[in-house]
Amino acid sequence: MKNPILAYFFILGLIFCFLIPPFQKPDETVHFQKTLFISQGLFNCSGNSISTNKQFINLVNDKKLQQIIAKKNLKIKFNLYVNQIFSNKSNRQSDKLNTAYICSFPLISYFPQAVGLSIGQLIGLNAYLSFFLGRLTGFLFFFLWLILLLKLIPKQMKNIILVVFGLPMTLHQLTAYNYDGAQIMFSLTVFTGLVKILDNKLRSKTGTIIFLTGIIGFIFSRPIINSTYKALFQPTTRLNQLNEFWFFVLMIIKTTFSRLIFYLQGTIGIFGWLEYGMDKIVYLLVFGYFIYLILTVRLPKKLKLPIWLNILIIVGLVCVYISLISFHFLYWTKPGNIISEGTQGRYFIPFLPFFLYWAIDTKEKFFPLKIKFRLPLWLIYLSLLTIILSIIKSIILRFYIF
Repeated sequence: MKNPILAYFFILGLIFCFLIPPFQKPDETVHFQKTLFISQGLFNCSGNSISTNKQFINLVNDKKLQQIIAKKNLKIKFNLYVNQIFSNKSNRQSDKLNTAYICSFPLISYFPQAVGLSIGQLIGLNAYLSFFLGRLTGFLFFFLWLILLLKLIPKQMKNIILVVFGLPMTLHQLTAYNYDGAQIMFSLTVFTGLVKILDNKLRSKTGTIIFLTGIIGFIFSRPIINSTYKALFQPTTRLNQLNEFWFFVLMIIKTTFSRLIFYLQGTIGIFGWLEYGMDKIVYLLVFGYFIYLILTVRLPKKLKLPIWLNILIIVGLVCVYISLISFHFLYWTKPGNIISEGTQGRYFIPFLPFFLYWAIDTKEKFFPLKIKFRLPLWLIYLSLLTIILSIIKSIILRFYIF
């Protein structure tokens, strides 16, 4: 069963790598520039600009690609776009690229994509093909990382890693220039280490090393948000509001009820710059599988969480949720609004495996259902095919005119 699932991941990863035009994923323009910076062997910002191949600067400044960002009604002609990809010749001329605003981005998050860009430049590929090669090497690195984690984690917990990795939104981010991919994989590494420690009754040196590696990697795989992005609004006017307890509680409650469906859809997959998604049936299929996973996974005794750890996990997840909502209320919400804006479902993906583990453990403790029903393979394969076809359709309708 595992091999067809991995094949599904691989196929969907290739679709997200090559079918989506450059820079049509969140903040991909600036993340690409950081990757380009690293691909040339530069790791420290010694000035406000670097000298790089002019073809990449032309790609970044391509008006057709930049104009369609987040604009659902703007598309590109497919035949002209494909012709441009394969007819553009490699250009070895140099020009200056401004790097002042990318210096704070973390190095480790961009190395997988930088390998592809470096190879593309080395063998003389044009800017478009080098761009796609960078996406591909990043995805292949994360794919191999997944296989390693599957070998390390106890078999009862493999499905949690598989379902989180296989989310359309996860694969969308793992095939992009960003630091989200590294964050997600380090989170799965932390989860694997935690499970391995519990599986060995808190005496696993390997699990401890995996756990600590994941924690350190997670911390250093993204920048401090305030130093990287300018806030839309100054937080001082709303800070006093959050200090009022009942206002704070009302803000969290109202935001949760009004944005819950958006958060769930965003976790499963709202693509681009939040301007297109998938057919409704796909969201129902994935959400249904979450429920199926929680109800059918049986935890062996040694993997059942101690009460203190069960409580610690859910309290930690609630604190993360409240922190995200509060941060975006301060920096991204228009004054006068009580509903926090700016939080996206994809921000919750790194924490999803821990929520699923907590939900399964809580079910085992308080609602020990013995459900032996197993989904037939034909239904699983049909569901995966439905997801793939829906995504292909959504991407084509969003970006291309034939």
